[in-house]
Amino acid sequence: LQHTGLLYKKLIQTGLAHSLDGSSFYLKNSSLYFFSIDFPTKNLKKILDLLLEELQKNPSLEEKNSILNQLKSDKIFDGENLESFAFRMGNLYALTNSFSAEQEYFNSFDFIQGDYKNFFDSFIISLQNPLKSSTPRQKTLLESFREDLLKESKKFSYSIKKIADNCSVITVNNLQLVYHYYDQTPTFSFQIYCKNERQKSTLPALDLFTSELLTYESFVSDYSYENLWKEIQKKSLSFTSFTGKVSAGIKTHGFTKDFSFMATEALWRFLAPSFKQEYIDKNKILFKAQAESFNADPVKKLFHLSQQHFFKNTPLADPPFGNTSEYSKITSKALSKYHSSRNSSFVLGFSGNLSVEEVLSVLDSMPLKRKN
Repeated sequence: LQHTGLLYKKLIQTGLAHSLDGSSFYLKNSSLYFFSIDFPTKNLKKILDLLLEELQKNPSLEEKNSILNQLKSDKIFDGENLESFAFRMGNLYALTNSFSAEQEYFNSFDFIQGDYKNFFDSFIISLQNPLKSSTPRQKTLLESFREDLLKESKKFSYSIKKIADNCSVITVNNLQLVYHYYDQTPTFSFQIYCKNERQKSTLPALDLFTSELLTYESFVSDYSYENLWKEIQKKSLSFTSFTGKVSAGIKTHGFTKDFSFMATEALWRFLAPSFKQEYIDKNKILFKAQAESFNADPVKKLFHLSQQHFFKNTPLADPPFGNTSEYSKITSKALSKYHSSRNSSFVLGFSGNLSVEEVLSVLDSMPLKRKN
C-alpha cells in the first residue's frame, strides 16, 4: 500500500491505527490478498465501519488501474537483483508448476472486469486480542462486519435496451450511452455526438471552426493544448473532432488503461471549450489555404456544384470550408454561442473491454449536462 493511499490517510494519519500492510499471493488457479492493521482495541468499531464503507464502494476505473499498476510494479521490482529474482522464479514454479505464470498474471490485468464484490466471496477475518479485552463484544462486531460486507453494494441505477449482439443503449439520468462490449483487444473507442442545430442565419463555417477547436482547450481542464497533445502522443492515443452536415462531435481511441484520462479530457472539451481567439486566427489561415486548394481541383469543384444543384437550400449544398469572405465574423463569442445551442443534447458511444459499471464510473465523475 502506498502512503498516499486513502486507507493510509484515513487510518494512520488520523491516529485510528498504528500501522497497516497488504500483500498479494497467487497460485495456479487462484490468488490471495493479505491485509493487516495494528490498532488500539478501542478503535475496532470505527475501523470496521471505515473498512466497510471503502470495501462496498465500486472502485473507479482510475482507482482500479492504480491498484493494478502497484501490483505489477511490486513483481517487477522484485527482479532488480539476482537473488530476489531467483527466489521469485523458484517460488513461482513450486506454486504453479509453470515459469510463464507471472506473465499470464500480468496479462490478466487487462481483462479484469465487473463486480468487485466477487473478490470477497471467500475470506477470513482474524483478530489477535490483547489481554483483558472484551472478546464477546469484539466477536459480535466482526460477525456484523462480515454480514454487512456480503450485502449488495451500491451500484449505478441504469436501464439497458439491447439493440444488437453485445450492443445496448444504456440510459442513466436521461443520458444515453451506446455501449458495445468488445474483449478481443485491451482497447477502447469513445465518441460524443450532437446535432448541428443550424438556423438560416448560421454561418456554414461555424460547424467547421467549432468542431476543429473542440480538440484544443477547456476552461476546466488542467491540460493546455500543448500538454494534452504531449500526453496523447506518449500514450499512443487518437483524438479527433468531426463535423457532418447534420451532426458533429469528438472521437477518441486508445488502450483501455487510458480510457479514464481520455474520456475525461474529451468530455471537458465538449462541455466547456475555451475557443481561444489565437487558435481561431491560426485556423482561419489554414482553412483559407485548404479552400483555395479545393477550388483549384476540378473534380472536387464539380462534385460540389452537383451537390448545390440537387440539395438547394439545405446544409448539403454548403461549401466544405464555408464562405472565406465571412471568416471575419468567426469569433470566440460566436463559436461559444453556437456550440451552446447544440451541446445541451448529446449521445455517447463506447466500444471496448470495460464493463458498463466501469464506463459509468468515469462518466459519473463528470458534471454532465443531461440529455433532455
